[in-house]
Amino acid sequence: MILFSRTALIDPEIQLSAQRLSTRFSFFGLGFATAAWAPLIPFAQQRLHFNHADFGLLLLCGGLGAMLAMPATGKIVQRIGCRVPIGFALLLLAVLLPSLSLLSTPLMMAITLFLFGTAAGSLGVALNIQAVVVEKNSLKSLMSGFHGMASLGGLAGVLTITALLALSISAVMSAFAVSLLLVIIIFLSVPYSIKAVENTSLEASSKVKKSIRQRLPQPLIILIGIACFIIFMVEGAAMDWSGIYLTQQYGVNTTFAGLAYTFFAIAMTTGR
Repeated sequence: MILFSRTALIDPEIQLSAQRLSTRFSFFGLGFATAAWAPLIPFAQQRLHFNHADFGLLLLCGGLGAMLAMPATGKIVQRIGCRVPIGFALLLLAVLLPSLSLLSTPLMMAITLFLFGTAAGSLGVALNIQAVVVEKNSLKSLMSGFHGMASLGGLAGVLTITALLALSISAVMSAFAVSLLLVIIIFLSVPYSIKAVENTSLEASSKVKKSIRQRLPQPLIILIGIACFIIFMVEGAAMDWSGIYLTQQYGVNTTFAGLAYTFFAIAMTTGR
């Protein structure tokens, strides 16, 4: 499906409109893919026969992948733009999600979760860089709407998997269905992502040696970082453990485990 013709994209305003739409679709895809994993988590723990402590260590692999990918992606985007990292990360999420619903060995699950976290972290950084550029060029506030699309995608992802499981469709086939939808999102968004990002770093200042004190982030940046750490920790705990808590503490069927994160996603989407 072609939303904008190549000829039309020569017009700067139409091109900017295409980039805005592309960014919204990509944010939706990020939320859609990551939240779709939440209802599958209790199934993974049952397949592996892990206790909470061992399973918690396994889930850390995803966070580790994201932490390593985030700083590297910023440098990659400065060199090759947003299009390739966004497309590659979305495609990797689409490929890995069915694997997370199928693998039954701890080592392969750990590797797959690491790659899944790498893709999600890389996609988040590349998308936010693109969102900043698009918002700046649009001369109006767009960031909250972009992030709102990620929340909406998360709600759609967890609802889709939960609904398919409720219809007695297997976890593997449900994950494949989400991956197919992700491929459609890739075709809608990636062609209109930003090819190149202007390097905003000042070359002159980069040549000047800075003291250790000058290199340290400002207190406000540290405060924002702490706030983000707390928020993401809460969101991650809700995604990783709410379904397990619902099934093991209240005896809810694993098929409906996604309902726990569904209501969390509803609250998050409404708040944004």
